[in-house]
Amino acid sequence: MSTSSNIAYYDTETSLIHCVYCHSDGYPSWNGKILLENYNDDDKIKELISFGDMSSLNKNIHPTGPHTFNYNNREEGVCVFYGRDRGYSDVEAKIFTNEEDFLKYGDNDYTYYYKDSVWLFKHYKGNFKPLTTKEIEED
Repeated sequence: MSTSSNIAYYDTETSLIHCVYCHSDGYPSWNGKILLENYNDDDKIKELISFGDMSSLNKNIHPTGPHTFNYNNREEGVCVFYGRDRGYSDVEAKIFTNEEDFLKYGDNDYTYYYKDSVWLFKHYKGNFKPLTTKEIEED
């Protein structure tokens, strides 16, 4: 059984929320920690989300090795995306024009939301709170 999550960011240039689904390891001590430690720059977060829904999040978006990277031939520490690595279609980020609609989306265990240079998170139907190293350690 997987712990699913949504990962989203608020684009200040367009006032839109971009959101992707992540199938595995959505709890704060894994996905939360990776986001907090590796995705705290607007450009890197936009690049991550641009690949769409993912099987698993990791600290690197792109493989570094010379081999062909895909779901069956992975590289340690690299995200696995449904489109790029598994050949799925219709896995692009969902776009929301307001937070009310965004908050109604999905029944995932966790939701991570990057807004105003801060990672926020919530568990299932809870409320958003800042994602901190304390929150990661308590998970």
